Amino acid sequence: MKVELVVEAKSVNRLINNLRQKQTRVQSAGRQTVNNTGDKIFQKAQGLVPVMTGALRDSGKVTKTGPADKPEAIISYGDETIGHKGRPTSAYAVARHEMVSKINPDAYKWLEKTLLEANEDFRNEALRLLGEAIRG
Repeated sequence: MKVELVVEAKSVNRLINNLRQKQTRVQSAGRQTVNNTGDKIFQKAQGLVPVMTGALRDSGKVTKTGPADKPEAIISYGDETIGHKGRPTSAYAVARHEMVSKINPDAYKWLEKTLLEANEDFRNEALRLLGEAIRG
């Protein structure tokens, strides 16, 4: 029995184009996963952030950045807005994040705890979006 294998340039080009499209879809799904998870973590953290004047909570934001293959969602609190005791929220955010309070114990490390609890959400979102990208 004799088998002949012929590879045409057209077939190779089509395969390369299909792989590039998959790569683009997977990178897009990765970015969407990071963005969605960042938004969810931020929303949960907003419910735990201590509120004296509201300036610290209002200073919170999500910055979405990074190249296609390394997306980032950076959650931050604090800016130059004057908050509790006349201090900028940037200084107050750090001190308050590390302060244990009997009145509001959930406020201690509100952002860190929220992030650590999000592991499963991130994994599930990644699996869902990456699965859709690969099938698409």
